[in-house]
Amino acid sequence: MATWVCCSLARANRKHLQLLRVQQDLKMQLHYYRIAAHRAPLGSDRLAARAKVEAKLKCIGAEIDALCNRPVNERASCAGVGFVTFNYPADAGACMLDLRKNPQRTLMLKSLHGGGIVDVRVSLKASVPPPPSQVLWENLQFSLGSRVCRRWIVNSILLLQCTLSTYAIVQVTNMNVADTLDVNSSTKLGTTLWTTLVIILSNLLIFLTAPAYAEFFERDIRLDHRETQLAMKLTFFQLVNSFAAALSFLWTKQVGARGFFDRAWYTNGGATTVISMVLADIFFINPFVEGMRIFDVLIAKTLLAPRAMAQEQMNRVYAAENPLYLPFRMQLLLKQLVYGLAWSYSFPVFFLLVLVYLAMSVVVDESGLFRTFKGIVSSSDKMYDAAVTQVLPAALMLHCLLGFFMAYHMELENRGLLHGGLLHSSVELDATLRSPAVALAFAMLVFSAAFALVFVTAFK
Repeated sequence: MATWVCCSLARANRKHLQLLRVQQDLKMQLHYYRIAAHRAPLGSDRLAARAKVEAKLKCIGAEIDALCNRPVNERASCAGVGFVTFNYPADAGACMLDLRKNPQRTLMLKSLHGGGIVDVRVSLKASVPPPPSQVLWENLQFSLGSRVCRRWIVNSILLLQCTLSTYAIVQVTNMNVADTLDVNSSTKLGTTLWTTLVIILSNLLIFLTAPAYAEFFERDIRLDHRETQLAMKLTFFQLVNSFAAALSFLWTKQVGARGFFDRAWYTNGGATTVISMVLADIFFINPFVEGMRIFDVLIAKTLLAPRAMAQEQMNRVYAAENPLYLPFRMQLLLKQLVYGLAWSYSFPVFFLLVLVYLAMSVVVDESGLFRTFKGIVSSSDKMYDAAVTQVLPAALMLHCLLGFFMAYHMELENRGLLHGGLLHSSVELDATLRSPAVALAFAMLVFSAAFALVFVTAFK
């Protein structure tokens, strides 16, 4: 029989935990004010600020005391999650196996209302727990159904935002390219500036709201799950925007056959848009925004550090914290890999661009992990597992799919078989398959589909 050391049941103490964290932050602020007052008399503004901190700290302390001194029958209920510690791994495995065979159990629980011991029929589900640093303790009280419902709501909101942002980006990209190709236009600089501003704001709409939704609404109970979901959502949004902007020129071009990757698509905005979608990430976002951190850490070091009241406070500014560092870096990496592989058939320069990005990322991540940020939470392999087993097979499929269509459409144009419709007869397809390029692209498409299916199924 399996022997266990201890069993700890989590309570629904979300409010209590949040108050304790706020109290800790306020105590740290008050500590800085006391250090500053010990060095020199405080000015009127800092005296008023310290009085506000003390008042808030007193109110929060009263709330915490009230929660701790509640009657037994009014205390937080069980969150429905427990943690059991065993002496030996074999005992833990035997217990999990037994619960999987028979999850229905009867627990003898003591009633809080003076009713004695009562039997409660429950269904227990056992799993290997994550490390304590990966548990979001304040969210344990939310059931699986509640978390799934919240995730669907968030995904629906993000999909709506993504649709609006993608539409705006596609429209302004087409306007900018049309104005750039117009040799008689005198407003090229102005058009480029305001369209760039719209693209930045459209991206910020997702990048600012998605982390907030994940932290304050979704209520995930594991940090690595939240990181993986956030990285996948941002990767999807980035790719949708980039592909939509490039593919829109299939139908907005004024010459050539609409809906086809013909020469007119390359020369009338398609090629320019495809390449420009990654140049900013490689040569601006990666080295300056992610590497030098010009919009957050650099500003904090320049403006906030000189105003610090104590050396410890200044150290906290310089040793910045960024709990979202890993998912944001992962989504940018996945965008480059998927986008670069997808278009590399027609634009082989993407192999070089992706290589440049990866080489620069080594330096950027060494700086971010070893010099700029502290306390990066050690994550599990879930985010990397999703990248390898889901995203990369999809990238291979996109590469072969776009490669086939581009080779097929180019061969149709060379044979003079392009027409206004998107569908062609089997005779035309058979004729184009005689081309070695089209035949090879078609074979690679079939192979990649079979490989992705087997690969994902095997790792599933």
